[in-house]
Amino acid sequence: MIRQALRRNPWSFLGPAATQFLAAALVTAALGIMTSVDRAPLDPAARRAVTGSGLPDMAMIFLMLAIYLSIIIVGVTMSATIAQQARDIALVRAIGATPGRVRRAIAAQAACVAVPATLAGVPSGSFGGRAWLDALVSHGIAPPAVTFHGHAAALPIALAVTSAPR
Repeated sequence: MIRQALRRNPWSFLGPAATQFLAAALVTAALGIMTSVDRAPLDPAARRAVTGSGLPDMAMIFLMLAIYLSIIIVGVTMSATIAQQARDIALVRAIGATPGRVRRAIAAQAACVAVPATLAGVPSGSFGGRAWLDALVSHGIAPPAVTFHGHAAALPIALAVTSAPR
């Protein structure tokens, strides 16, 4: 069922792949910015100024919104793609497939889309997070001592976000 769905409607999985790519990129960028602000070698006065400006709080809010909205949007696009397979699922159920087997097949389809999209989205998110942090520094919002550092668990966290709705 998995191969048949991917072969029969490859373009229907483009939407979930795009949203999973963007979700992974956003989560990676937000994690990197939050890590960079926390790990910046700042003296106590500069640390108070950064904290007073609300930059760490904004980074945390951005991360939480990115995770929350990513889970919702990825779930909606994947559900729409699976809904297009209603006839195929009904046929498989009619010939004796159990609901558990259908669920496993749908989860495998989601993984076939989520893993490559996430693997492409994480480096893009690191690049985007670096560019965003450089823009914050160049506009004087963040001090020059704040440099981009990727989060060590960005890939597993992004993969959990992109495959969570299943």
